[in-house]
Amino acid sequence: MKNFDLHERLAIACDFESLPGENAAAAKVRLFQFLEKIRDFRGHIKVESLLRQCGYPFIQEIQKAGFLVFADLKLYGTNKTLKLDGQFLSLYEPDMLSVACSVGVESLRLLKGLLPHTEVVGITFPTNLDEQDARAFHLRSIAETVDFFTKLADFAGIDGIVCGGKEIPIVPVNLHTLSVNVVNVRPDWAKVRGDDQNSLRSVTPREAILGFADRVIVGRPITDAKNPMDAIKRILDEINLAYADSYLG
Repeated sequence: MKNFDLHERLAIACDFESLPGENAAAAKVRLFQFLEKIRDFRGHIKVESLLRQCGYPFIQEIQKAGFLVFADLKLYGTNKTLKLDGQFLSLYEPDMLSVACSVGVESLRLLKGLLPHTEVVGITFPTNLDEQDARAFHLRSIAETVDFFTKLADFAGIDGIVCGGKEIPIVPVNLHTLSVNVVNVRPDWAKVRGDDQNSLRSVTPREAILGFADRVIVGRPITDAKNPMDAIKRILDEINLAYADSYLG
């Protein structure tokens, strides 16, 4: 398990659904209104669609507001494409960046070489998909797919992986030099409207940390909460207690 600060063990997914007729400027205002509510949080803000809409300079705008930035772009393409992505992103230095492990070892190494100060994490298998999808896309089970891409990420020399909490036990112990970032995290007390994730692959923050996750990525249980900072504190308390129990146990 990585030696992260408590707040670094949580990333908040902040891609809100667009309002009718909302442009990039209005969406940015809405995000910064949300960030003002959680100004005591010192961890990562995960942006994806909004970052594509607003452009890479948006990374530094969020950083200037006092937050770390997880650019969840899930980069995919040829070596040339990944090289260009790395060159452009190096001008803005996101704290974290996601890339599809399936781009291959050479592209992953190329991207990481261009972003030495960014935690580059590889997407293994999306958590909205199921076993049938894994067999159709990769001719492997979910477990086998995550295992394969985890080893590929390690061999390529990137910094971490993204997976579902149920797949953490698949990550070989000797590969825990990689940060393990868990998505589809649902606190027991949270109800997510229109949840598009595979509930069979969801875990609580406690379950993720006890499984030796380094970081949990949580969105709507925080962003939809009446008091987002209270929701963050509840999740951080759960993480902290699970972290302590993992060492006591």
